[in-house]
Amino acid sequence: MKGMMLLMGVSIVLVLVAYGSFRVWHKSNAAQNILLEATGELETLRIEKAKLMGDLQYLLVPENLEKELKARFHFKRPGEKLIILVPEERRATTTSSTLP
Repeated sequence: MKGMMLLMGVSIVLVLVAYGSFRVWHKSNAAQNILLEATGELETLRIEKAKLMGDLQYLLVPENLEKELKARFHFKRPGEKLIILVPEERRATTTSSTLP
């Protein structure tokens, strides 16, 4: 009888140890997946940061900043004239769409 109780006790302890080990393994696996995902995101952000730093260095040159302002926002200095050229196909579409 004592041998049977001892065997049951050892079996219960082994089951609990196996269950605890499985939970630790499962959490470790989940943490490893999260780490891999975060590492990928970090690399993406590092690449984006490098691009933005390059853009910043380019725009810190006053001539480049002015060129970008003119190209993107039709910026002009006082006294300058601004001419906007419309491609031929857009002009034809615009003209034909305004005719009655």
